[in-house]
Order: sequence, then C-alpha cells, then structure tokens
Amino acid sequence: MSIKALLSPEVKAFLKRHDIPLAAVFNATDMKRAGYGPAMKAGGHLVAVGVSTCQNGHALRTRHGKCVICSPATLSFSRRYEAPGEVYLAYSEMGSLYKVGITNNIANRVEQLNAQGTGGYYDWVLLAIRLCAAAGEVENHAHTLLSPYAVREPHAGRQGSSREIFRCSDDVALDAYRRATVDDHPKASKRARVASLPLTERTREMLIDGGVRTLSDLLDLTEAEFQFHRYLSGNAKREIAAYLKMEGRSFRKVLPVTEVQPSAPK
Repeated sequence: MSIKALLSPEVKAFLKRHDIPLAAVFNATDMKRAGYGPAMKAGGHLVAVGVSTCQNGHALRTRHGKCVICSPATLSFSRRYEAPGEVYLAYSEMGSLYKVGITNNIANRVEQLNAQGTGGYYDWVLLAIRLCAAAGEVENHAHTLLSPYAVREPHAGRQGSSREIFRCSDDVALDAYRRATVDDHPKASKRARVASLPLTERTREMLIDGGVRTLSDLLDLTEAEFQFHRYLSGNAKREIAAYLKMEGRSFRKVLPVTEVQPSAPK
C-alpha cells in the first residue's frame, strides 16, 4: 500500500500544519519499531505511517515509537536531534568543568555561558567546535560517554543536575568529544586550509594573520614556536592544542643536535 493511501485526513492535516513533506514520511507497514527505527534514521525520515495506533487511535510515530499527534514536542526534539549544528566543548578552569552543547552562534553562546554563571563559574572558554550533520545525536553520544562524570552544579540560574556539565580529566573530556564526533567529521587532510578547520572564526583569523594558511603550515611549527606565537591568544592556543590532540596530530619535532667529533689525524 502506498504512503498516500495510509494517510488519514487527520494525519494529512498534521503533516501540512507542521510542514512535513511526504518524502519525510516512512511506510512502516508490517514492521516493528526495532525494524523501522533504524531504517528511518538511515533514510532521514521524521515520521512513520502504517504503525500501530496509540491509545488515542493515532497512527503516526517518530522512529523512537512516540506518537507525534499526542505529543508534537517529540517532533521538535526529533528535528533538533537530527538537524545540522555546531557541537562545542567548553571548559571552566576555576571549576575544572567541561560542557558539551549545541549552538548556531558560538560567540554568543560562550558569552551566554559566562553571563549565566553556568555551573557557578564565569570563566568559560571554548576548546573545540565542529559542524555536525546530526548535531543532537552527536551531542547525546558525548553526554552518554561522559555521564559517569556529570555533576550537580547551579545551571542557568538554578540548582540541580545538568546532563551537559562534567568534571573529569582533560583526556577523558577530549576523548569523549572526539569519539562522539569522529564519524560525523572525518580527519582533515594536511592540505586543508585553516579557514575550513573546525575552529572558532577568531582563532582562524589569528592563524591566518600569523601566516598560517593550511593545516600543514600549523603542523610545521615546533611546540616552542607555537607557544610563543605572537599572533595567538592563550584561549586560541588552548583551542588549537585540543583540536590537534583530538585529531591525533602533533607539531614538528626538533631533532637533538649531535656534536660531530673531528676525526683524529692520520
């Protein structure tokens, strides 16, 4: 049976009201959620028809099996979960805290974190940011990996546990962020231009102003040259170091100088 034949007047009205195209509707006839869920994810479908009815008689569900007519908020969540966005990793040195979240305006987001005193601290800086095809899914994966380190701190003006704030070591936070984003963001080629790297715009500008145009240029610096680079701020250096660590990259090694003893006269 075609998808159109499965659409009741109520479902048609719902799809029109929420601007859901027919291409985003999955035909789950004779399928259980364990089957249509992964298929919807792979195909980028928002809702499924041909499913079992809910207690109110509706037959329109998300890939997680939720009735979107009874709970339209689940549709907004699904859209956010699967929509592209920037997934960031922020750090508070005073609190030894890390935060993983989603934003479409990283400069405003960092200002907001500090204005709100997120976690009870006001010194948040950005460590890493990546544009991901399914930002909500990547964010959720990172939160799951870091869940043993979740802390109860004041969050956005209220006391309570936040799924986005964690207290752990640098290695744990960076490894979780890398693991969550690696499938969505492949390793950059050494020929990649700095302007295309997943760094903040200000950091990219600093690198370019300092004559660093490609990833190869950056990797050609020694650790000392990088640390004393006059165009880079402290926050920029921390962000770049975190990015290179996640990518498994390192600066150029300086070979030790070996003194050559003159040969004895014959």
